[in-house]
Amino acid sequence: MLVLVLTLFPVGNAAAQDAPPGATYTPLATPQRILDTRTPVGGHQRKIAAGETVALAVPGLPADATAVVVNLTGTGGSTSTFLSMFPDQYAGTSTLNLAAGQTAAAGAFVTLGADRRIRVLNRNGTIDAVVDLVGYFAKDGTGFTTATASRILDTRATTAIGPGATRTLAVRGAGGVPADATAVLLNVTGVEPTASTFLRVTPDGQAGTSTVNLAANVNRANTTVTRIDADGAVRITNNSGNTHVLVDVLGWFSPSGTGRYVPLASPRRVLDTREGTDGPIAARTTRQAYFATEGGVPNFPTIATLFTLTGVQPTASTYLTAWGSGTARPQVSTLSVAARATVPNTAVAGGTAVNVYNHAGSSHALVDAVGYFYTPTRPDPTLPGAPTISSVRNDGTRVSLNWTTPDNGGLPLTGYTVTLQPGARRVTVPGWQNSATVDGLTSGGRYTLTVTATNLAGDGPASAAKQIGPPAWMTRVDTTATGQSDPDPRSWLGDVSADGRYVLLSAQTNSVLVPAPYRTAESQGRYQVRKDRQTGAVEITSVGADGVPAPSGWSALAPDNRTLVFLTTSGIHVRDLVAGTTRTVVAERGTGGHTLSGNGRWLYWTFQRTLYRYDLQAGQAETLLSCTDPATGCHLASAPVVSDDGATVVFDYSPAPGTSARAALLDPVTKELRMLVETDHTGALVLSGDGTTLFYRCDNCGTHTIKKVGTAPGSTPVPVGEWSPEYTMTVSPTASSTDGRVLSYFRQRRDGYWFISAPGYVLDTVDGREAMLPQLREISYLRGPVMSADGSTAVAEEDCQWQEECGATGVYAVSVPELLSSSG
Repeated sequence: MLVLVLTLFPVGNAAAQDAPPGATYTPLATPQRILDTRTPVGGHQRKIAAGETVALAVPGLPADATAVVVNLTGTGGSTSTFLSMFPDQYAGTSTLNLAAGQTAAAGAFVTLGADRRIRVLNRNGTIDAVVDLVGYFAKDGTGFTTATASRILDTRATTAIGPGATRTLAVRGAGGVPADATAVLLNVTGVEPTASTFLRVTPDGQAGTSTVNLAANVNRANTTVTRIDADGAVRITNNSGNTHVLVDVLGWFSPSGTGRYVPLASPRRVLDTREGTDGPIAARTTRQAYFATEGGVPNFPTIATLFTLTGVQPTASTYLTAWGSGTARPQVSTLSVAARATVPNTAVAGGTAVNVYNHAGSSHALVDAVGYFYTPTRPDPTLPGAPTISSVRNDGTRVSLNWTTPDNGGLPLTGYTVTLQPGARRVTVPGWQNSATVDGLTSGGRYTLTVTATNLAGDGPASAAKQIGPPAWMTRVDTTATGQSDPDPRSWLGDVSADGRYVLLSAQTNSVLVPAPYRTAESQGRYQVRKDRQTGAVEITSVGADGVPAPSGWSALAPDNRTLVFLTTSGIHVRDLVAGTTRTVVAERGTGGHTLSGNGRWLYWTFQRTLYRYDLQAGQAETLLSCTDPATGCHLASAPVVSDDGATVVFDYSPAPGTSARAALLDPVTKELRMLVETDHTGALVLSGDGTTLFYRCDNCGTHTIKKVGTAPGSTPVPVGEWSPEYTMTVSPTASSTDGRVLSYFRQRRDGYWFISAPGYVLDTVDGREAMLPQLREISYLRGPVMSADGSTAVAEEDCQWQEECGATGVYAVSVPELLSSSG
């Protein structure tokens, strides 16, 4: 059964070169029976069982045929059922619905399978089936042209067609059908038959099978493709009783037609009102279905979609009309369906969306797309152009991207292919869709994305490549030597060596960074580990004198990359990473605020409001400052920061009760204490390794400000950077190069997308170049950077953006010179 409501827009003569993609139609001179389960024809001489599929060879087709037009008849079914026709695999759609014992026919456009066969499936019970081949689509045929549905016969205005009578119907010149038309697409409806009968629509009235099967007093429609006889007419023959006939012309095939047919690989259901919450279509209302988004039909200006419309169990006898969205409803019906019956018909709608109107009662409806006609929009169609990737969102293990629509080459865009390298992973999406998501990436990995458009002629050129993941000068640190990382955060940044080669991490005992046999199934605390960025090797560094790893919360590495200091609940320990020995230097619980001088000799820490220093060479400890006397009321407000030689010690200090903390410098030899700033309330102290420059956060400067001040007497603080409270919540320096030229800091922002996020930055304090640490993903940022003493490397932890769930995060090392150069 076929119904067409199609609008195609011809663009002139076909190109003189090769014909555009798609197929054109060739009608058979006489329909050819290729299956009759009541006879040996088709090789299946028995009823089709429930769930059984019969594969049919289609003889006489040219090698380039892509689809056929057939008339399917079901008869003698043992129960209510449906027959479905398809190319290879059953797609869950129906072609012809039948009640028990009913005989009915439906025209169908069927795509040829990979084996050049078509298939018929019976859903329930047993039934006989007849299939007649009417024509086929291949390269050398006639193109299609549609017309607004136009009624060219209504016998109710004259007399019904009697038993055995034939009515000649001139079609050339009627309803817009041109003189060169070779076949016509007609919707034929039998109305008020006085007896059970069938109508045959044929070129000459001599041969043919039933086109419409009618029960007494039940209206039914079927759309048929009929070859036009030499006199420009077709013939309609009624078998029994009297019946009125309506004929609507919907389109035609002719040498001047420009519509080319593209069959879908299999039928695709785009509407089933039995599913979802909208329910059946009420009387005198319309429901819409979308072929582009649901049916795999390209979104193209000169396209029309071929589909099967089925009316399902209406509450009253009614008719349904289907037509292309965006145009007025034609005053004809697509199918008639009696109360509680189920009736299909094939239809065509201009465009990629269809309206379905129900006239009476309420009725469910099914719409199954089977193919489409299109007209090229230029005489010399080509491959499509290259898309342009417009945006990429990297979520670590998933990347989402959008792109612009390229030139379509004058043909429908059938799809896009996103290619991810390395690995040649490909994701395809339909041609109407300008976005895609690729899963299964490694968080922090480097990839290249390209997008290729495909039209009916083939694949166009790839888009310009889009790089995702960290730049080449940025590497992940918290991985094993083989690149394995934890599925969720299980290690955190500690420090980086003076030359940037080693990174200290605090790893949970169940992290992949913890080697066997010390790795545990569940976390039992943290070990200190060291990652060698050159070799990739990872080793546990918090190892006791007995050679057993010890849980630890802090460690520091001397510039010789051999001496490591770490803290446990039993005290402070020093490990020789080369000799593999450990000694305890401070056997006290509760120590805190630890700092190791850059030369690896001096260890400073605070305990019970007292500042201590330990000489790792001499093995001696001394007290530098005590605030334990309640009378003095002094307060050590921060851990100390220390110059590389250990000779300059600075910390936040409150000299008396009620006073704000300000940076103070202590000479560890003379014990002399000197305030470095007089009015600023200081915080987040960072001392350059040469001991000449102190950076700090000013907490009473009005704006959010980072300042620096020389440690020499008489130095005056000067701003390094100022940020408006409107966009910034807080800002704090985190590390400095030895010479004080390069400073790292974080800024907690309150502006738009960055609300309450605190990305890390690097600043060259001499030339003013500033750069935010790279965003690996749009939902994350790098925070709290530390920096190597030589200023070559910043290391930072990844964190989630405000109100984002970004899954696994990592620790990354960034080349500071490359970062600053990339910022301009």
